[in-house]
Amino acid sequence: EAILRSNATLPLFTDVRTVDNRLIHNKVDLVRSIITDYQLLPAETVLIGDRKSDSEGAAQNGLAFIACAFGHGAPEEWDRPVVVLRSLRELLDILK
Repeated sequence: EAILRSNATLPLFTDVRTVDNRLIHNKVDLVRSIITDYQLLPAETVLIGDRKSDSEGAAQNGLAFIACAFGHGAPEEWDRPVVVLRSLRELLDILK
């Protein structure tokens, strides 16, 4: 939430989840829970992230992955992103 708040984008999200090691043990489980809870179709859903765990969460749940080059991860962590964002503003341009 802190990143979304600092970029003034938190109001754009209805749900923000993290791995808590109690009910959700890893990013794959976290993504699966969101897909299930919101009844999303993997073919119509993307995961946006900056780490290997984000890329894996997308791949293992059948989602496309959009990589954030401005995050903490490095390009060698990403497995075939469909887009690499250089800034959060680029995401807004893609979604228009």
